Amino acid sequence: MLIAAAMPGALPVQGFTPHPLRPGAQASVVLPAGADRPKSLRQQENLELTRRCGAEWRALKAKGQTAGKNWTGFHRDCRDRLKASGR
Repeated sequence: MLIAAAMPGALPVQGFTPHPLRPGAQASVVLPAGADRPKSLRQQENLELTRRCGAEWRALKAKGQTAGKNWTGFHRDCRDRLKASGR
């Protein structure tokens, strides 16, 4: 509250709800409640790489062949390998 009080023209914090859109801006897409916006191509590719690496990780972990790596290190190497191979 000290910060808001120190700023000239600051609105009080209690009861203040900012408008979800900028003044004069129009919403470009209105989705029904609970619907997600479609994923971009890059997001879909990222999700596919993560799923493939996850499947490999679970298989190696079940066999006990993770070579001392954790998920983060394995995931980074797996993504690099899959991107290089063009999968």
